[in-house]
Order: sequence, then structure tokens, then C-alpha cells
Amino acid sequence: MAEGSRATKVGDCLINSETACVHRALSWSRFTATATLAALLAAALSTPGASVATASVQAASALALPVTGRFVGVGPTRIVDTRLGLGATGPLAPASTTTISVGGSALGGSAAGGSGAVPAGATAVALNVTIIESIRSGWVTVWPGGTEQPVVSNVNVTGAGQTVANFVLVALPADGALSFYDHSGGHLVVDVAGYWVPATVATAGRFTPTVPTRVLDTRGALGGHSGKLVVGEVFDLGIAGAATGGVPEGAAAVALTITAHDATNGGGAWVTAYPAGVTRPIVSNLNLPAVGDTVPNLTIVPLGAGGKVSIFSSGGAHLIVDIAGWFTGDGAVN
Repeated sequence: MAEGSRATKVGDCLINSETACVHRALSWSRFTATATLAALLAAALSTPGASVATASVQAASALALPVTGRFVGVGPTRIVDTRLGLGATGPLAPASTTTISVGGSALGGSAAGGSGAVPAGATAVALNVTIIESIRSGWVTVWPGGTEQPVVSNVNVTGAGQTVANFVLVALPADGALSFYDHSGGHLVVDVAGYWVPATVATAGRFTPTVPTRVLDTRGALGGHSGKLVVGEVFDLGIAGAATGGVPEGAAAVALTITAHDATNGGGAWVTAYPAGVTRPIVSNLNLPAVGDTVPNLTIVPLGAGGKVSIFSSGGAHLIVDIAGWFTGDGAVN
């Protein structure tokens, strides 16, 4: 077994870095959770006069599962930067664990689509997690504080000196703390894109998936920009109500895969997506270490003025943007 790997027995499968074993473990855990939920649901339905809705709530509560919730997009907002001592001080040592309070944080200012903070009572959070100047090959794992570290990875690097980002959705415990295990060591940067709060009914914050649709490709002229963005350029991309993409006017936020292609400059170049019409936040969605790099990442961005998203390229690159879905606004039907 490789150095630093953890093992768990599931059936006759030893969980390590082997993909087949990991998939088998996940299938087993899903089967177990589904069977348990089904048993609890059946028991709740056996009560005279019980409805399916009531029984579902009782079963979910027995498993400590959130019944339902709605998404609230934020700026985005940086809450951890170990280079600056924000949230934690770095660089983090290899194979170290850091626990950081996220829920109930008051970091960040007001921004379109949210308050710029994660309130107490939020049940999950959307983060962009970046390893910067890794000390060695390895990974970062993010999980709810106070629980056992899972056998998963959220961001991976293959050697020293790398900068890699990935988008992460993670549940928040009652105290709002998240644990970060950094096997590689190095600096850690964490940006909040939004959070989920409990809601039995909701107008805003419901996710509507779409067939993946390309809405910007600067290698041609799709989306209204032909050619690479130059160093420091900002392009406002129309999303809501546009002819392509299927996002209606009144949508609050959008899920995008953004790809920077054939980077003009490396050495720490980055791309930032944020609501049009607001001051560009000090965050990044993806990073380009070398000239010619092509790097994608998923993100969720609140829609700004005119239903647009602003995209900033620090070092210049072609940009490709694909829509995966959108979140309803306040005007949506309950």
C-alpha cells in the first residue's frame, strides 16, 4: 500500500487507491444507506394515518439527514488564505489536519445573490479549494469537522511546487466547522461560492439541471468574444435570457464549467468568475501554472447586472464556458 494511504474493509474489498475498489465501496455504502432509509420509511408508514410526506420527514430525521434545502449564492468570498494568515497560517505541514470554522463566519462583504458570509444553520457549502506551492505529491480532503476522515480526495497534485484548484460541495455540521487534511503540504486557499439552508418549501435556490450547453468559446466567436482574452481583461458574458443555454430571466445563479485554454502566461495566472456589475473579488476559480496550459473547473456564480457573469483573466487565455444548470430566483413558483 502506498505511503499515507488508508484502508477500510468493505465486503472482501480493501479500499485504497484502486478505482474499482473505491467504486465498490461507494456502491456498498449507497446500498446500506438506501436499505436503512427504506426500513425506516416503512416503519413510519405503518403508523395509522401517516402520509408519505410525513413518513419521509420522520425517516430522514432518524438518519440525521437534511430533508430539503435551498441554495444561496455569494460573491464569491475568500475565507482562507494561509499565505496571509486568513483562517489559518501556512504553509501547512505535509499530512497535517486543520479545522476551520466556516458556518456562522462573518467574513466578506455584501454581494449579489448573498451576504458574503455563511450563516449559522447552513447545512452545506460550495467551495473552491486551491493547493498552492505544494511541498510534495498528495491531496487535500475536506469533510465535516468532528467526524471520521473519509477515504476521498478533493484536490490532487503530482509533485512539489504545484498550484491546483477544484470545486467542492461539503456538508456542514451543527457548529459549522470543516476539517482539511493536506497530505501534500503547502499553502491552502478556500473561496466560498454559496451555501444551502434548510427549507421545506422554496422559491429561490432550487437547482434546475440542463443539457450541458456551450455558451462561450473564444476560439471562434460563440458568446460574443473572438480571440484570447488579453492580460487583465474582463469579459461580461450574457447568461439569463440568452439565445443559448436555457437559463431564464430571473434566475439567481448558474452552474458553469469554465475552461482556460492555451494560456498566454503562466507563473500563477488565474481566472475569476463573478456577478457582473460588482467589484471583482479577490478569489480565483482556476489556476494556470505554465504557458500553453489548459485547465477546467466547475463553479457556481450568482448572476449580476443584466443576467451576466464577468470573467477576468489575469494572464490571458482562450475561454470556454459550458452551462450545467441554474438556480431559481425569488420570482419562481413555490
